[in-house]
Amino acid sequence: MEDWSRSEERRLVALRHLNILNTPREKTFDDVAQLASQLLAAPIALVSLVEREHQWFKACVGLNANETSREVSFCSHAIAQEDLEAVFVVRDAMQDPRFCNNPLVTGPPHIRMYAGAPLVTRDGQPVGSLCVIDTKPGQPTQGQLDALRVLARSVIAQMELRQSAQDLRESEELNRLIVNTASDAVITVNTERRVMAWNPQAHAIFGVSEADARGQPLEHLIIPPDSRGVDAATFSGLFAVDKDARLNRHIETSLRKLEGPTFPAEVCVPPLQTRDGWMFSVFVRDISERKREESERREAETRDVVIFAMARLAESRDPETGAHIERVQSYCQALAEQLAAAGQHQSLIDPEFIHLMYRTSPLHDIGKVGIPDDVLLKPGRLSDREFEIMKTHPTIGAETLEAAMARFPNTRFLQMARDIAVTHHERFDGTGYPSRLKGEDIPLCGRIVALADVYDALTSRRVYKAAFTHHVARGIIVRESGKQFDPAIVAAFLAIEDKFEAIYKRFGVSSSVAA
Repeated sequence: MEDWSRSEERRLVALRHLNILNTPREKTFDDVAQLASQLLAAPIALVSLVEREHQWFKACVGLNANETSREVSFCSHAIAQEDLEAVFVVRDAMQDPRFCNNPLVTGPPHIRMYAGAPLVTRDGQPVGSLCVIDTKPGQPTQGQLDALRVLARSVIAQMELRQSAQDLRESEELNRLIVNTASDAVITVNTERRVMAWNPQAHAIFGVSEADARGQPLEHLIIPPDSRGVDAATFSGLFAVDKDARLNRHIETSLRKLEGPTFPAEVCVPPLQTRDGWMFSVFVRDISERKREESERREAETRDVVIFAMARLAESRDPETGAHIERVQSYCQALAEQLAAAGQHQSLIDPEFIHLMYRTSPLHDIGKVGIPDDVLLKPGRLSDREFEIMKTHPTIGAETLEAAMARFPNTRFLQMARDIAVTHHERFDGTGYPSRLKGEDIPLCGRIVALADVYDALTSRRVYKAAFTHHVARGIIVRESGKQFDPAIVAAFLAIEDKFEAIYKRFGVSSSVAA
């Protein structure tokens, strides 16, 4: 039973794939049914398609009906026989125990003789039959049965051809839809490189309508006049069709619009050989945005290199700081991410803010390049006078970055770097330097770096002290909450102190640690 069910499902799938059920009558099939009726000299002929619960007639001669129940269908027997090449014949239904009580035999149309040739698809699925019916008993001749088989094959061939044509129409419509809605210009040209088709995006990119483009040399429409001579060989090579040509190549070049400047483009030209010769599909993609992003990425990479080099320059004058830059920027990133996760400062903290915190925090001590060596490199605690000199490094750093901002105004990373440099020694209670800013008057980036910088100083060795443990540094930071540090940032620190310890260990510090 399961095997029959699977076989029946495959048969029904094949039937539905023909897309012919419940379609209007067609003369092609009506003519075949009429011919079958005449060949067997019988009053009724049908092109019958057997569905799950009924049979439906695509063509019908001599019978005023469109369908019958499958339960009383003779055609169900025709498609169920083992030899689908054979015509299923019932000489006298009244004498056949399978059909003698069938309402189509005992009542209209009073079937007595039935001959049905299965309609078998190319993949072997019987979907129905071409059948001939008489109201009196009879036995078709072998010639008549052979003719009925031939007609049945022509019926199924016509159905499959009909579906292939429909598939082709749908495919062409889909191709038109894809081409007409493509984000790339799609242009078809002949071997003379004259335009045959020009999609809406080509119109949008080049500013030339399809009507104006048709028949025109492609070069005249898309290549800048002053570049045609230079680019002619390269452009012509895309359309070479000899066996040694490298077909379907991509090139990047500059193309022109009807009005406006040239733009960078990627061009691909796959060829198509037809019975009338070669045709070419020219795909053009405007890569202006990609080039802009690549340029911005290169600028960002260059900026990061410059930032790191400047920070390393400042750090190189203080040889005891080790991997201070890497640790501080990692601490800052972790704090900013935790503040965002906790819903703090939602109007300020976005992915770009976090990225810039990581990239610009290394410049917090850039002003130390202006501190004299005898102060910066003093092997011990600074005197009051020396400390006053050291306290000028935030201002020196800010002035340095402000000079860069004058050349490159409205640059967010320079603004943040300047804010960090000048405020990372301010205190939350207003007793810091250089401007004695208080609370949220201190930029958020400066408050974040303040904690990260102090934590790193506490856990790093100096000539005048050993490195404190995380536990000791934690205690100092907690005591300074609301005094030196923003309480919200202290809370963020406590929520991720395991990350701080991991960063501390990853970048390495001196083994001399004070309890």
